[in-house]
Amino acid sequence: MSLHPVIAAIVEKSKGMPALSDGTLGAARAHLTLGRATLGDRPSLGSVADVEITADGGPIGTRVLRSAESVAGVIIFLRGGGWVRPSIHTPNRRRS
Repeated sequence: MSLHPVIAAIVEKSKGMPALSDGTLGAARAHLTLGRATLGDRPSLGSVADVEITADGGPIGTRVLRSAESVAGVIIFLRGGGWVRPSIHTPNRRRS
C-alpha cells in the first residue's frame, strides 16, 4: 500500500529534519509548519473567537473558527495538555 500523495510530499520535505522529539522547540514548530504548508490552501476563515465554556472544574478556554464558506458539518478538535508543540496559533495559521 502506498502513501497518500500529500503525506508522501510531507515525508519527502521532512527528510533530513530532526524528529519532533529531538532538537529545539523552534525546530519542532518549523517542522510542523512545513507539513501544514504542504497540505495546500485551506478554506477561508470567516471569524476566529476565543470563548470560555463553564465547567465543574472551572472555565475551559476554547477557540471557535468559522468558515467564510457554507459548510455541511462541524469538526471538534480536542487538545489536551499545554501548547508547547504546536502553539495555539498553528491550527489556524494562514499561508502567506
